[in-house]
Amino acid sequence: MVFKPSFRRQYSISDKNLKTKYAVTVTLVVSTSVIIAIFGKYYIGQADELTSPKVELSIHGLNQTYQAGNIVDFYVHVKEDKGCDSTKAEVLKLPSLNDNITTVVQTNQVDRSCPAGTAGAVEGDWHVGQDGIIGIDKPIILNDTGLYQIRASMADTIVNSTPFSIVSTAPANRYNLSFDGLKDHYRVGEKMDFALKIGGYGSSCGTPNIDIIDKSGATLYTLYKHGSFSCTGARGPLNQTWSLSDLDAENFTLSQAGHYKIVGSYHDAEVTKTIQVKSQ
Repeated sequence: MVFKPSFRRQYSISDKNLKTKYAVTVTLVVSTSVIIAIFGKYYIGQADELTSPKVELSIHGLNQTYQAGNIVDFYVHVKEDKGCDSTKAEVLKLPSLNDNITTVVQTNQVDRSCPAGTAGAVEGDWHVGQDGIIGIDKPIILNDTGLYQIRASMADTIVNSTPFSIVSTAPANRYNLSFDGLKDHYRVGEKMDFALKIGGYGSSCGTPNIDIIDKSGATLYTLYKHGSFSCTGARGPLNQTWSLSDLDAENFTLSQAGHYKIVGSYHDAEVTKTIQVKSQ
């Protein structure tokens, strides 16, 4: 803004005092304009520095599933053109069938120190809970199963991750059974030499059974490990092979021709194969 003082002229154009006063007025107007322009530019510059910084956030490295009790490991990528704002990562537990409320179960925050009066660009990955940066940044370990989400924020910018699941640390039993060496055809009296393989995940305590069933559905034989033994009942990955000799049936044969169903079972899993025994 330029101030233009007004005045009334009472002198003729040839008056020397008039020229002097006019020169003073012009000087006043020019000087005022320069001062306002300088201070105006200063205050506009200050306003630019006070505007909100440009922030870009993204979440990466987050898995779809984690086991309860394990670290939820991921990164927040931070890019800010100026300023030294804190970055926050919140863990949200999403609503379930029994609970319609979204709750914040943990908040991690990192603070970046800046020298007084400075503001510089920031860009990098924050390994949430692992970097040990100044602030509240501890490993994220969730023990309750359910659906969760990460919400990252910096200044006025907020981003949400895709939902992820926390599942039980004890996966369900899943036994995989298969026969090894069991042929499609045998002759009457021919020695049957095959094995039952057990894989998957579950209890290692117990022995399998092999049932020989005729075409009428009657169980003719049940092959199993005789005697008693003890075990701890530990659960884990399985890789077992049980031959007929392991089941006390080393010289097993079938004496009548026909079709038979061979059923191997272990706990609640089973495998079945039909064979034919031919006469001599």
